[in-house]
Amino acid sequence: MKNTVIVVGAGIAVVFGLAFAWKPPTSSSDVAGWVQAFGSIVAIGLAVWLQYEAKTDKRREAERLAVVLSAQVLACLDGLQYSCRTQNWTEYVSLRQLLMSTSAIEPPLGELSADFLNMVLGLKNAAVKAVSDSADHGQYGNWAHFDGVFGNLAQDCRMMIKHAGLTPGEKSFSP
Repeated sequence: MKNTVIVVGAGIAVVFGLAFAWKPPTSSSDVAGWVQAFGSIVAIGLAVWLQYEAKTDKRREAERLAVVLSAQVLACLDGLQYSCRTQNWTEYVSLRQLLMSTSAIEPPLGELSADFLNMVLGLKNAAVKAVSDSADHGQYGNWAHFDGVFGNLAQDCRMMIKHAGLTPGEKSFSP
């Protein structure tokens, strides 16, 4: 966008320069007309640029929320898998509740690129699946089974995150 602004600005300056050379102002009303025309074009250009910046800011904020969602879902799934391996019921319950609240994060989907949108929807589905599949798991349940469930979901999430152009770590996440 920056290069486009420079090229368009240079083009407008050349057109104004040529027009000014072709018909230079001869009176104060001509000068006022040139100033008004130049000011109008600058105002229109500024309005277009501000609109572009506002849209870019909305997209960045939506992507930031998508990154937060991906980091939290992945951390919860990794933590749930670890709590199953160590059969830590207290940690398991806490992480499962955190995963349920994490899935409530709602980035503005209309502002996301297709890759980010697919990632967000996939992560939300993984979080819902993890919560619903483990609803009946009790303190003395099949820990090994859920270790595998959460491990597979975490791996799927890593692939979705990677496809969106982000870098998931082995057991951590870095945007």
